[in-house]
Amino acid sequence: MNPNFFRVIALVLSGGLLGCQSTATRSQLAGEREQFASIYQDEKQPTAEPVTFLSYSNGDSPVTDGDVVTDLGGGTFIHAAADSWPALVAKVKPMFAWNGCDLLWIEPDTNGQPQFVLDEAYLYQPTNQPRQWVLLRSITPKMGPPEVRPEAPRFFYSRYNLFTVATLQKTVPHSDHGDNYAVAISTNRRQGVIYEIGWQREMSIGTAHPEYGRRIYLWKDRAAHWHFVGEGPEEGWARGGGQTVTSRVVWQDSKTNASPFQIRFHCEETTLPDNVSADDSNPSDPPYVTICTDYVLEGQLPAIRQPVGDHPYLLAQSRDTLEKIVFRLGFFLPGWGNGSDTARQQSEKQRVLEAWQTAILWLNPNLSQRGEISAGTRVELVNPGELENHLIEIARHLDAESKAQSGMIRRPR
Repeated sequence: MNPNFFRVIALVLSGGLLGCQSTATRSQLAGEREQFASIYQDEKQPTAEPVTFLSYSNGDSPVTDGDVVTDLGGGTFIHAAADSWPALVAKVKPMFAWNGCDLLWIEPDTNGQPQFVLDEAYLYQPTNQPRQWVLLRSITPKMGPPEVRPEAPRFFYSRYNLFTVATLQKTVPHSDHGDNYAVAISTNRRQGVIYEIGWQREMSIGTAHPEYGRRIYLWKDRAAHWHFVGEGPEEGWARGGGQTVTSRVVWQDSKTNASPFQIRFHCEETTLPDNVSADDSNPSDPPYVTICTDYVLEGQLPAIRQPVGDHPYLLAQSRDTLEKIVFRLGFFLPGWGNGSDTARQQSEKQRVLEAWQTAILWLNPNLSQRGEISAGTRVELVNPGELENHLIEIARHLDAESKAQSGMIRRPR
């Protein structure tokens, strides 16, 4: 499945999330804007309030991955630097800091609406120099994938994030290459507003050119306090396929300290054949396969994204049969490729098909084995990477069933 499955990794460094702050009146907003500007004019001013860190990580950042930049290249310069992550946070004073490297400020735009300034810190250590946490700026316009941009010969920012300002928009923009944006996705008169912030990752090097964007969620309550909710699933595409994400906020009365809402996500990860690009809206034979997963952000904030249900699943297409579903899964997950049809490949194909059929029928005992399956029928699946282990577990259960029926052992309750 998609490597963007949520992972929570304890930060080696003390990293985390700053507490909530508030913006209430236009005069206060104006004052905050001036304060925001002064941050960049005088970055050495002391922190106004004590900083409280909470551990929150999406498990994927230049710091948690241990990447150290040794050469910035031309066109990139250091905007702010410190000898530790807490020191950098104290220096630039964001509203929220998390993931051991990510920073977010909220300032008013010219119309008094919030806009969201995002930045990501990198570890920087030139030869024979002490290590620093740095914020960077680029004076060279982007000119395509990292491998053809002259300003960063080591492509250290590939698949990570750079400084951006996400302005408030009415709807989520749709772009071939993703975008940075902010959208108020749900409003509740008694509880406040939920904002979705899109932060596009830099295109990765290589031939697949994956372009994925992070989704960050904030809650502004009725008292005008801002809260960091968490990160949702990422959306994007590459040469071999991609993932689309839809989100929905469900408001609820909370009698505890938990958040009064859930943010629910439905993800559809589509895998394309090798000879079909992500821009092809009508991929032909062999058919593409789309796997669905559902997640939720809820409870104490910041919230950990949790899967809904025990298994990923697919939705049957029009005129689908068990045989067609098994073929789609077998071709792509793990897939046989499009090479020569040798006897060994034929044997491997048959083994993969039988494995998928066994796993599907085990998880969906009422699924029709003959004839068409109604369009939209939910068919639960195992994670492809766990297919072999799942087959071993099925064999153990079947063996236990057989022994129980023969009276050799007592059947477990």
